[in-house]
Formats: sequence, C-alpha cells, structure tokens
Amino acid sequence: MRRRRILSSSLLLSKVPQYVDLLPLIILCIFTVRRWLFTLVSVRSRHLSALSGPEAPNTNPYQQNVDEPEKTVLLLVSFRDEAATLPGLLQALQRLDFPDQHLQVVFVDDGSRDGGATLCANAVQERPNWHLLHLPQSQGKAAALHTALTRFEHGDLIAIFDADERPRPGALQCLVAACRDPRVAAVSGRRALSNSLASPTASYVAFENMVHQLLTQQAKDRLGLAPAILGSNCLYRRHALVQVGGFRAGALLEDSDLTVRLVCAGWQTRYTPHAVAEHAAPQQVSAYWRQHVRWAGGFQQVTQSQASTIWRAHSLPWTLRLELLLFSLGYVDRAALAATVAIALLGDATRLPARLSRRVLPFALITPLVQIILTLQLDHAPRQLWMRLPLSPVYFIVDMLMALVGIGRSMMGRPIGWERRVS
Repeated sequence: MRRRRILSSSLLLSKVPQYVDLLPLIILCIFTVRRWLFTLVSVRSRHLSALSGPEAPNTNPYQQNVDEPEKTVLLLVSFRDEAATLPGLLQALQRLDFPDQHLQVVFVDDGSRDGGATLCANAVQERPNWHLLHLPQSQGKAAALHTALTRFEHGDLIAIFDADERPRPGALQCLVAACRDPRVAAVSGRRALSNSLASPTASYVAFENMVHQLLTQQAKDRLGLAPAILGSNCLYRRHALVQVGGFRAGALLEDSDLTVRLVCAGWQTRYTPHAVAEHAAPQQVSAYWRQHVRWAGGFQQVTQSQASTIWRAHSLPWTLRLELLLFSLGYVDRAALAATVAIALLGDATRLPARLSRRVLPFALITPLVQIILTLQLDHAPRQLWMRLPLSPVYFIVDMLMALVGIGRSMMGRPIGWERRVS
C-alpha cells in the first residue's frame, strides 16, 4: 500500500514539469474573474443607488456631523525638482475648505536642484500654518515623508498630496469625514485626470484611471476588500501609521506597502469618490513607460516584503487575504497575459496548455475593453475620448512589455529610483 502511494506521488510529480506552462493561464483566469467580479459589483451598486431616488448634486455620504470635534491635519507635500508643477498646487491648497487653526502644511524639499524650494519658501512666509522642511540630499519620497512625520507633531490625521495634484476645495474635508470611523486607518480619494485628451498616451492613462477608480476601488470598498491607498489625495490616521512603522524608507510604492501593512495589522482602508483632485497624465510613451516600469518594480518589492505577512494574517478573512495577495502581485496579470499569448501562438497545439490558452485568451482580452467602454459611459466621457478607444489594444501591448521589464529589473536587483515627473 505504501509503495503504491509512493508510485502515485512520483507519477504526479513527473507530470508537473509537463504542465508548468499552465501556471500563466491559471493566474490570468484568476485576475480575469476578479475583474468581472469588481465590474458587476460596481454596476449593481450604481443601479441600486439610482433606484433609491435622485440625489442632490453635492450630496456627500461622508459629510461630517457638526457636533463632532474637528480633527487636526498635518498635510505633507514631498517634492524634488518640480518647480514647474508646484505653483498650481500652492494655489489649490490656498483654496482648501478647511480651517487654518486645525491644519498645518509642510512642504518637504527632497534635495531639489531647481527653484521649487524658493517657490515654497516664498509661499510659507505668507501663511503662518505653512512650513518648509529642506533635506540637503534626496532620500526618496517615502523617507522624506517619514522624516516630516517625525519632526512635526501636529495632526491626528496625515494628508498626502503630490506636487502635481490639484485638490478641489472640499477634497480634504471629505477625506477627513471618511475617517470618522475609528477602525479606518486610511482613506483615498479620487484622482481624476486633467489632460485626458492631451495625447493618445494620456487618453490610455485615462482609461486605466477610470477602470481602477470607478470599478476596482469602488467595488473593493463595497466588499470590504481593502481599497488601495493611492500615493496622493489620501489621508492616514497618525496613530495607525506610527503603529505599523510609518513610511518605509526605500519603498518605491509606499502607498501600496502601507495598504498591506495597515490591513494586516487589523485596520480598515476606505475609498471615497467625493474627495476629488486632478493631476496630469504622462503625455509621451517614454514617460508612461518609465512611470509604469517603476510601478511594476514597486509591486514586485511589495510582494517580496509582504507576501509572508499576508499569509500569516490568519485573523483576516480568507477572501481579504487572497485579495491582498493579488493586489500585491500588481502587474503579474500583464506578465501572465503575455506568457499565455506566447503559449497560444507558439505552443504545441496538441498539448493541453496551448489548447486551453487559445480558448481562454479571447475572453481575457475582451474583458479590459468591456471595462473601458463601461467606465466611459459611467463617467459621461466626451466624444473625443471615445474616439481614442481603438488605440487601446496598441497601448495594452506596451503595458504588457512594461510589466515584463519592470518585474525583470526588480528581480535582477536593478535600482529603480524616484524620478522627476516628465510629461
């Protein structure tokens, strides 16, 4: 009997190398099902909201109760060589609908070599609750934010805005109100694009942006699956941030890293589309490529550092642990799609992996297109943006190549640093 079990196990193991090329297909199927789940949940949620009756144009379900004590906020802006984009942010921050006595703004100059520090120095002279922290050498965004966090004690809540962000006047108030639940450690608002028609590249970024925020983020918030905290237009509870060690120095995606660490520590994250801020998308393919290669490498970094933590977080529901793991894998779905395409086109048609790949691939390829079309309708996109839709398959190929390069560079240990934003 024992010999039979050993022979059966040996036979099973001998077949594993034959079907190892099924792994990309399995990963692709998981991410495709995930996409459809989030799409259906988002659409159903909007449908039920519509059935409940019309809402006032400015209705905000996170509106803060007037009887609640006002929260104090430390607003951090870390920048490096961004003199061209800072003036717009300075104007937007001046228009924020938030009492000055409860707000302290700190601009963190991360070793800039242009005139950005001078612009901020002039601005802080006019507003007593604004400050400038100068770091003589660049530390990277995460380390720069952590330095500011430790040096400025003001603020129950920590808001983060990038230099190219343009928050609407009520954005900060919406973020603060969404944190009134003491179980919520962080909340992210909607980061809309201000230049979606500037170029074909910017339009494709707009497609990605709408799918992520109108479908993925909203569905994860509805399902309690830890919507990701974005790198800007977001808010953290200081106590929770300190508990998990703050911003980790050297983290390429400090927001994604913190999302996983906070949720594994028992905290909740939220997403509110009512806190809106605009920013500009990359307009050139080269800028898009650099940005997404960096993100792909950043997700690889999160996977390597957080996978074991997620696996050991037995207090979390298995659905949440699975979603955290899929989220941390980042652009692995693009790499799996590229591998599946290669197997379908070049693989032996008589073998199972090639046969299955050719059947599943059309469905997997059509899914992102369906999501884009749906979000264009939900967002009442202009006709000009609809006209850019036929270009999305071309950019999707670029997206797959970018994922492969980013993951490869990260696995080989090649450094991917914080670059100045270039459009």
